[in-house]
Amino acid sequence: MPVKKMIFKNPEIFIGTSGWCYDGWEGVFYPDNLSRKEWLGFYAKHFDTVEINSSFYHLPKASTFSDWAKKTPDDFLFVVKASKCITHTKRLNDCSDAVARLIDAAVELGKKLVMFLFQLPPNLKKDLNRLKNFIDTLPAVYRYVFEFRDESWFCNDIYKLLKDCNCGIVISDSPRFPRHEVITGGFCYIRMHGSTSLYSSKYTDKELKIIAEMITGNYKNGISSYVFFNNDVCGYAVENAKLLKSLLLKAVRRK
Repeated sequence: MPVKKMIFKNPEIFIGTSGWCYDGWEGVFYPDNLSRKEWLGFYAKHFDTVEINSSFYHLPKASTFSDWAKKTPDDFLFVVKASKCITHTKRLNDCSDAVARLIDAAVELGKKLVMFLFQLPPNLKKDLNRLKNFIDTLPAVYRYVFEFRDESWFCNDIYKLLKDCNCGIVISDSPRFPRHEVITGGFCYIRMHGSTSLYSSKYTDKELKIIAEMITGNYKNGISSYVFFNNDVCGYAVENAKLLKSLLLKAVRRK
């Protein structure tokens, strides 16, 4: 059962996006003359973390993970999203082989691998034993965070299980998914999917200030936060992530 804790000498704040390779970002975030092979390196000059979303659809080769690690600074962090084979097809049952393949490839990220994200389907309702049995199969040397998309999961016995295992829970910001400001793994993890339209709406300054206040509160209480913008359409994710970084920099400096 995973027991590895998120231990920080001081609370930290990590802001990034859910993926970096989107056609709509060319000419908006990435310069027109920049080759796709250089996009990750360019991204890493602006942000210190990213979710690898492509691994949800197909598992990259170990050599690909290694290449991504080489293209980023030493202090850059990756969150690897688990394959939908694990979460949507097998629905956390009998998937030890699939988990092993994922981890065996992702370890090529080295110390830049900060955790694995499991995004559960909205039609999977609370099943405490299913979740516990799945967590029991996970290697304790890594960290894990779960995104639940059905309301039934948000209850005390699920929170207790995650706390006991030091697994995190995602705060999902979207009108389509349940949103509960709960912290279970010693760190806060937020996914910004778009406040009005899934993946395709831009957050307002007012909405981002509310998120910044929550993260600042975490910081004051010694809790580190990870925030990833998944509203990738039209480059809204990078625009919003940059603004949130700016708001937090000002807020933390005042403390």
